[in-house]
Amino acid sequence: MRTVEHHKNGSVYERTYIVAYHPVKWRNTKKKFMYKDNPTRANSRTREVAIKCAEKVRKDWEKELGMVS
Repeated sequence: MRTVEHHKNGSVYERTYIVAYHPVKWRNTKKKFMYKDNPTRANSRTREVAIKCAEKVRKDWEKELGMVS
């Protein structure tokens, strides 16, 4: 998901997210993981890492609901 955020100082930031939706309450429960296409810092997430984070959260939700043993 790509968003454009406008700040008070007039700057415009383009942000990219991977979104994990809750398996049952998907309309109002979601978690966003921001990533950068070409990170310049060592602690910035890449797209692959963001996808792994989203999958982990989704699996945790499924375990809580008892969908996966």
